[in-house]
Amino acid sequence: MLSQVLSMVFLKLVCHFQILLNLLDSEVFPDDYYVDRSSWVQASSRLTGIHNLSNTCYMNSLVNQLFMNVDFRNFIFSVEVDDPNGNQNLLYQLQFLFARLQLGNDKAAYPQELAHSIIDFEGHPINIHIQMDVDEFFNLLFHRIEGQFNNNEERVRFRKLYGGVLRHTIKSRECTHVSSREEDFAAIQCDVRGKNTLEDSLASYVSGEMMDGGTSFEFCANRR
Repeated sequence: MLSQVLSMVFLKLVCHFQILLNLLDSEVFPDDYYVDRSSWVQASSRLTGIHNLSNTCYMNSLVNQLFMNVDFRNFIFSVEVDDPNGNQNLLYQLQFLFARLQLGNDKAAYPQELAHSIIDFEGHPINIHIQMDVDEFFNLLFHRIEGQFNNNEERVRFRKLYGGVLRHTIKSRECTHVSSREEDFAAIQCDVRGKNTLEDSLASYVSGEMMDGGTSFEFCANRR
């Protein structure tokens, strides 16, 4: 008896499904109602992308690059966030987006909450409709991230992942005085034109520069 009831229910479902298929094949639903669901499916690489909100390709490319750095990703996940809706909203939104990229099944994640949490140097959320220089955005993003850490230990770990110390040294052939100063950096700009490898570009970056005679004389005279 139960098997007969289940058979009847299954038969009715098949009939209803066939009716729906016939409707879709007819002119009841115009082409505007058809949705290409393949655009929702994640790529075979199992990697989730980031939607371009308007002109946010610079942000998407940088966030993707940071996400692919596993040490940086794990560090962001390990940061303690006590105020996700207030002073640490950026850290929270970055953690959330990284989690979507790592665990999500979507073809691409929407970063609007992250974009809204990034405050520019004028105190406003970044404008997603205006293209921004990625190097300028990198400095802004890292400045804001570092300002939301709870303790100095997290800041030290953060700077070890991205950053270092540049030492600017001036030596003269006319005197023995040496002038030196140090400067923290999070990124450096490497020349590409005329350089075959990254090593060539870095070697050019740290190469010395000759001072002219007048400048050299003033340098030594001021130290006598």
